[in-house]
Amino acid sequence: MKYSRKDGFKQYDSVSQATNKFLLHLKKINLGYEYVNYKKSINRVLYENIISNIDRPNSDLSAMDGYAVYAEKTFGASSNNPAILKLIGSSKINDENKIFISKSESLFLPTGAKMPRGPNAIVMLEYVKKINNSEIEIIRSVSPSENIIKKGEDFTKGNILIKSGKFIKPKDLAVFTSLNKIKIKVSIKPKISVLSTGDELIEPSNIKNTKKILNINGHVIQSMINDFGGDSIDLGICKDDESDIKNKIKLALSSSDALVISAGSSVGPKDNIPEIINSLGKPGLIVHGVSMKPSSPTGLGFINNKPIIVLPGYPVSAFIAFFVFGKILISTLLKSSNKIITQKAKITRSVSTI
Repeated sequence: MKYSRKDGFKQYDSVSQATNKFLLHLKKINLGYEYVNYKKSINRVLYENIISNIDRPNSDLSAMDGYAVYAEKTFGASSNNPAILKLIGSSKINDENKIFISKSESLFLPTGAKMPRGPNAIVMLEYVKKINNSEIEIIRSVSPSENIIKKGEDFTKGNILIKSGKFIKPKDLAVFTSLNKIKIKVSIKPKISVLSTGDELIEPSNIKNTKKILNINGHVIQSMINDFGGDSIDLGICKDDESDIKNKIKLALSSSDALVISAGSSVGPKDNIPEIINSLGKPGLIVHGVSMKPSSPTGLGFINNKPIIVLPGYPVSAFIAFFVFGKILISTLLKSSNKIITQKAKITRSVSTI
């Protein structure tokens, strides 16, 4: 994009147009993947589908402490008319229970124990009374499959349990541990440098200098990068000196995957960032000026395949621009499936231009 500050903003791209131009180049970048221990995978982006290689559970299980029975032998049972069955013993939670139980018999099972062959229901402990060590009476009927966790009820072999592109959350560790999956394939986090420009800026530690402006943008944008799933790199403050800015940009391009520059994106006398970017590599700025308020001076570009976002200096404008385009940048580099949720609304009063 040929650009001169004297031209001003000759045209503005809509947010969707700017996004499409940005994505056209952005989708060509692949940062790859790495393996991490499942305990350290929280908030990383999954690089591949997690597919079950087992049925879970791998057999029918008792969902309650109770007695394995044939449901039809309990039909009509009540406290006044209990069903009486033989008790052939009890099982432990890790027993295989390959024995066959006849219709006149029952077997005590703890919660999670495997069902024996034959019975098709569990009568809860509360509805059974032991007559002696070899007989029980049942005072409540059960239906077939009642209180049984069926084989494959959680998931079956071949199921996609977690899709690639998902941010991993604590509940997903239950799936990893169920599959005994220790190493998780995740997208490499993009390293994104943040450079704040302006002669007027100081860091918070120098707050006594009341003639200067605190570097708010740099610190907030770094936090947003980390929150969106990237790793931020603080390049600090750079004065409005073309040579210094060029050197900082070259440093960022050599040490990070992308660069965010705060301020210098408009058409004022010191707003030379667009010209500098275009001088350092192709294609340079592909978007300069977006039809959004605030944040219209936003710029998007690439220097030799490294993405660059140029933000307005006004904090609210910078934050909104980065919320829109920074999220697109990071989610695309991470190959994340997260979508930005938008909602149309009608304002009820006029809003001043920012």
